[in-house]
Amino acid sequence: MNTSMNPVVASRDVLDTYFRYILTRFPLGKTDPALRSQFRSLLYSEEGQRNLVKGPYLELVPPYRTEISIRELAAIDKRWDVLAKHIHTTVDVKQATRKLYKHQIMACTRSFDFNLVIATGTGSGKTESFLYPIIRYCMENPGTGIRAVIIYPLNALVEDQMKRLDALLRGTSVTFGRYTGLTPNEKPDPASAGFSKNCLQTRAQMRSTPPNVLITNYAMLEYLLLRPGDAPLFDIKDKHSFKFLVLDEAHTYSGAQGTEVAFLLRRLRHRVGRSAPEIRYFATSATLGSGHDAIYKTAEFAKRLFGASFNEQSIVTGERSDITECLPASNSRRG
Repeated sequence: MNTSMNPVVASRDVLDTYFRYILTRFPLGKTDPALRSQFRSLLYSEEGQRNLVKGPYLELVPPYRTEISIRELAAIDKRWDVLAKHIHTTVDVKQATRKLYKHQIMACTRSFDFNLVIATGTGSGKTESFLYPIIRYCMENPGTGIRAVIIYPLNALVEDQMKRLDALLRGTSVTFGRYTGLTPNEKPDPASAGFSKNCLQTRAQMRSTPPNVLITNYAMLEYLLLRPGDAPLFDIKDKHSFKFLVLDEAHTYSGAQGTEVAFLLRRLRHRVGRSAPEIRYFATSATLGSGHDAIYKTAEFAKRLFGASFNEQSIVTGERSDITECLPASNSRRG
């Protein structure tokens, strides 16, 4: 079944519903069929429609501007070579050669020097903007224990990322695990049977051998910090432990909830014995105003939330292609 919306048909349906309402609400000529027929004819005439209805209006939203592929990035900066080769040989050749969005490249290159807020629209690849730097680091520095903590506000968002991580990590030594209220204690969920060995599926597995990438939500993270049984998760295994902290949908952490999460992040840092500069922070958000003032306010917000350094270079925004670049080339020729 075709579920796409036809704007012309949809507009006509709205128009028809609106006109039926007018005819019902203002029953002119109720006792005079001829007058009512004239009213209906005038209402549905082109002049009547022009006076009562404007539209439909269609908005063309150009895609985000692309730049280079992960392989091309690796040719420029050898630090990305291990990830690019893995994606090319193990994950998907097309993914390795596909042009990344400009803001994804910007996030990857700036991740070595800055804490980042990736503030781009829905479906703009914010996840790869922080996953690529994290996976690159884990592949460059193999070992046991947690390297990165990724915090989502909702379990539904956690579930959405599991298959994506599994596809990226197959064939590597990097492990990951989802620790939420839905995570079974000892027996893996049959629905997770298709995941690779990189995925630790039970609480017992993660307590015994903490994953390199821990995916959770802020409520569960608070429980993990309190429960003695989960203490092994926060043991420092080597100098590469707890190097990344990600907050997805960071704009949701405002008001009282924002204060709670801010203190939670500081408790986590204290628990693992890391100072703020020793951790690379990422935040994502599809909500950000425009202009220099919005960038400054976003940096200040992130600074207060994480208790770490953020500046204008920390804010990564998307850049749309020019609309003319998206239109098909004209085949007409002038005589």
